[in-house]
Amino acid sequence: ALRFMVQQRSGSIINIGSVHSTATLSGAAPYAAAKAAVVQLTRALAVEFSGYGIRINCVSPGAIATQIWRDAEASAPDKIEFLRRWLGHIPIRRVGRPQEIATVVAFFASDEASYITGANLVADGGMTSMLTGSESSEEVRTS
Repeated sequence: ALRFMVQQRSGSIINIGSVHSTATLSGAAPYAAAKAAVVQLTRALAVEFSGYGIRINCVSPGAIATQIWRDAEASAPDKIEFLRRWLGHIPIRRVGRPQEIATVVAFFASDEASYITGANLVADGGMTSMLTGSESSEEVRTS
């Protein structure tokens, strides 16, 4: 894609990272390392190709209601405890919807984002902004 974009002297690439690029869990080292690499690759390529009119950005989602989330929820021995534990780490107390990530991607691809390159937008309901891992006693919402 870059060859074509260089020839036309314009383009937009949106990579998909993860909150694991900045905060992670035990047992997720390979995934976290790969996602951190995606964020750095985004930054390096943005610098390298900005002179060709190519913008390169990254979206790093948190917990999103995808098949991976549904599988994890379904395999949990106690669904209520699973939701309490996970949503207790998300300040807005819900899992994101795939459409919410698609909206961010569409924004980055649009002319509205013409002055943005090398950015990593974290869309995680505030998960990585929490200062502690303590869980809230507030009731959680699932939608």
